[in-house]
Parts: sequence; structure tokens; C-alpha cells
Amino acid sequence: YRITSTDGVNMRKGAGTSYANVGAIPYDATVLVTETKKANGYLWGYTTYKGVNGWFVTDFAKLIESIVSKN
Repeated sequence: YRITSTDGVNMRKGAGTSYANVGAIPYDATVLVTETKKANGYLWGYTTYKGVNGWFVTDFAKLIESIVSKN
């Protein structure tokens, strides 16, 4: 995903707005999302950015490539 919000996006401990903020991902950064969940009317993506793990709202990002694991 590439962050499209000019303000960047907050990263949270869990998938939802009630979870604590653990950091932020700036505009135009790219991240790998390893899990998604729906909560609070949004699709949240789990990622690691600069050594911090957290969830962000994917509505403020653009999917640039999809990698599907076949186990």
C-alpha cells in the first residue's frame, strides 16, 4: 500500500479507533500489509513501519500490489 493522505495516517495497537496510537506513517510511504480486519466502518491493515507494528486505515492508502500466499 502507498499512503495517499497528505496528513499521513496513524498507527494503532489494534484495528479500531479506540486503540492507543503507536506511531504514524507519512504521506507517500509504502508499507506491506500482512493482515486486514474490518472495524469502525473501515478496513484496517496490519503493518510494520520503521520497526513499529500497528494497524492503520487502508481507506487513506492505495493498493499498489497484491501478493497472495498459496499454502
